[in-house]
Amino acid sequence: MKFAILPSVIAFCSFVQPAAADIAVYFSPNDIESAEASGIVGAKTETFSNASIGTLTTYRSNALGGTYTSVQGTSYFQVNNRYGASNGGTQFAVKGGAITSLTLDEEVSYFGFYFTAGDIYNSIDLYSGDTLLMAFSTETLIDYIPRTAGTTVTAIDGNTYNTIDYYGQPVTNLNGNEPYAYIHFFATDGTTIDRIDFHQEVNTNTSVFENDNHSTLVVAPTVPGSFVYLIPEPSSLILSSLGLLFGVRRRR
Repeated sequence: MKFAILPSVIAFCSFVQPAAADIAVYFSPNDIESAEASGIVGAKTETFSNASIGTLTTYRSNALGGTYTSVQGTSYFQVNNRYGASNGGTQFAVKGGAITSLTLDEEVSYFGFYFTAGDIYNSIDLYSGDTLLMAFSTETLIDYIPRTAGTTVTAIDGNTYNTIDYYGQPVTNLNGNEPYAYIHFFATDGTTIDRIDFHQEVNTNTSVFENDNHSTLVVAPTVPGSFVYLIPEPSSLILSSLGLLFGVRRRR
């Protein structure tokens, strides 16, 4: 077995901004499509099953307790296809160059969403009032789970998962060139989140940020042991950053 320092380490180090110090980011094992299936108990969840298919201007989510507003460009709801969740239903999509903002009715300490058919141009911003807490590019996740046979990621309980298993829609295995993962954001040290902006950075007709199953909790839950960390809690940030040098490994 030979260990290799991968470009994901550089992406991790450059990604962590000072304002992001109070947000820990994790993702679930492969094939998990919701917070509930990840082991998060008591979350409010918006599945978009009640949303009308078509362009989003404003959408009130009673399930989540918040309002989605199109700020720039075009966002819409569509029937799930190979680029969305495997269980059918409706998904939320942000077209190239567009921004949609989710404003929550109350401050929360946890936000999770299902990142489907991911590409490096998807990003979300987490806010508390007018303060930007974190600008998260999904390129970070993609760098950490390369589509390479024999590469693994390690969960916080020590279990490992093959990164190539995150590629393709669960159940159907369609669209095998893009990753699917449920991502979790935990606000720590009294930090709270009340707004999330969704961006698709590249403005082309074929560029879309598909996602689904948004969940929140006022009080952040205990992190399940099966989670894989992208950004650890502030108290362990430096030590865990060093640990990430060996968090992705390639067998030869």
